Amino acid sequence: MAEFFSVPFGMNISENGTPAIFKLIARSIPTFRLSVTKPKDTYGRKRPYVRFNEPTSIPWDEERERNTGSYPSGHTIRGWGLALVLCEVNPDHQNEILKLGYEWGQSRVITGYHWQSDVNASRLMAAGVFARLHTSEEFLSDMAAAREEYQRLSGGQAAIIELTPTPSATAQTYNINGVPVSESTNGVVIKNGQKVIQQ
Repeated sequence: MAEFFSVPFGMNISENGTPAIFKLIARSIPTFRLSVTKPKDTYGRKRPYVRFNEPTSIPWDEERERNTGSYPSGHTIRGWGLALVLCEVNPDHQNEILKLGYEWGQSRVITGYHWQSDVNASRLMAAGVFARLHTSEEFLSDMAAAREEYQRLSGGQAAIIELTPTPSATAQTYNINGVPVSESTNGVVIKNGQKVIQQ
């Protein structure tokens, strides 16, 4: 998950390269994951592919997941939970991080492993767990260390590199990775050296 979320986060997250951020993830994500254990056992909801006896786009997981509860979605609570955690570390990239967190859950509906209501419930649960974590001194300490590490490694700026306009590039529009895009591109873009949101 750290590898996937490194892209929208704007910085490679690893145990050696970003130990404080990695520690925050390693200690908080199990809490999100464990919160779905009892509801899964309680409701025992059949997964869509089991209910309709249809194949999924991840066939190698079908037998292993066949008799596990569908409601709520463990993948979604981990993905949305991690997105919430990383947004607090790097709020400048919240749009990109939340987009991946959202897609992480929706992919489970697309593959046939979850109903939409499984995913919706997990996002709600993740918000509750995230709020509860903020009452833990250990979590707050880990968060403070992760934020400090991010600020230090990013030079105290957002991970998006600000482009300095030049006479030949003043009108150019870039995406957050610095790749030229159309002037009408929607979302977060960099225009004339400034980060802007276009809709």
